[in-house]
Amino acid sequence: MSAPADPLILSQRSRIVRFAVEHRIPAMYEFREFVSDGGLLSYGPHLMKMFRRSATYADRILNGAKPGATYIVDWIEIRRSLCMVGPPVR
Repeated sequence: MSAPADPLILSQRSRIVRFAVEHRIPAMYEFREFVSDGGLLSYGPHLMKMFRRSATYADRILNGAKPGATYIVDWIEIRRSLCMVGPPVR
């Protein structure tokens, strides 16, 4: 099972994770918060680093740099998270 990043999915993440665990469905999520709630695996962007970098670029532009001259280095960083402590195996 794969759960996309959607406001409805994010608001119901604990129910979705609980359902997947109870029915022993391997699931992959986009954000680490699902793994924190007991999900198996997440694979997606590191949001805080993306927000910080975008603020850096906005600051450069607001201080007079031309947008075309602003380079982007490592604009995507993928974060992988694995739930090492899961529910007991029956």
